[in-house]
Amino acid sequence: MPHSKVSDRIVRQLQHRIATGELKPGDRLPPERQLATSLGASRASVREAVRVLELSGLVSPRHGEGTFVQARPTAAAGKSLSQFLQRERERLVDLSQARLALEPRLASLAAEHANRDDIERLRQALYAEINNIRGHDVEGALVADRAFHLAIAEATHSPTFMMLHTYLSDLVADIRREAIFNESRRTPARHVDHQAIFKAIAAGDASKAEAAMRLHLKHVEGLLIDALQAYQQTAAGLSASKRARGPRARQKSGSAFSLTGLRAAD
Repeated sequence: MPHSKVSDRIVRQLQHRIATGELKPGDRLPPERQLATSLGASRASVREAVRVLELSGLVSPRHGEGTFVQARPTAAAGKSLSQFLQRERERLVDLSQARLALEPRLASLAAEHANRDDIERLRQALYAEINNIRGHDVEGALVADRAFHLAIAEATHSPTFMMLHTYLSDLVADIRREAIFNESRRTPARHVDHQAIFKAIAAGDASKAEAAMRLHLKHVEGLLIDALQAYQQTAAGLSASKRARGPRARQKSGSAFSLTGLRAAD
């Protein structure tokens, strides 16, 4: 069975558990490994399904604690998931264009101005990212990824460019998380892009550093668009499933679940 179809099935099963009260607001979802075993699926499929529920607002992750059923739908959950994802796609394209305008230039300047300390900071961030991705530590990889890009901005030795980078980095924090999340369940290749950027900066090759950064950002944009398309397909499938069940099926279950409301009916 295709990976996306498996994750769709898991989303429906978890939705049903929430809608029927088997999983109540405030309950923690079982660990990823346990869910995969009980649902007869891979951990990657479970991870993707849980991410769809996060975007829906049905569950929320807490760092170091797990993922919990929401007591109330989030702001995003109060509207159609498909509409929410479409807005996210538009925002993604806008922010990607901003990154493409700024970060290749930062890489070029870093190659021209980086000193030994700058190169060492880049090296440490790169190694941390490689180790965390290989260890499937998404949070650790996220911290290392941000540190790598920050080290590039600092290597320009331009207060203005560092300020612009910090502002943009805050705006793309959730995009960075999404990219690492999706890449962590595939063949880890993100650090390959970063290695190329690092080598060019360390060698003082401004044109190669700029080109490597541009290529990296295009890879990230493509990865995120693919992920959003997969989520949109899942949302469309879930909406179609809900319509097909109709009111009789909802009465039989004793509670209704709406993608637009994203909550069990009272």
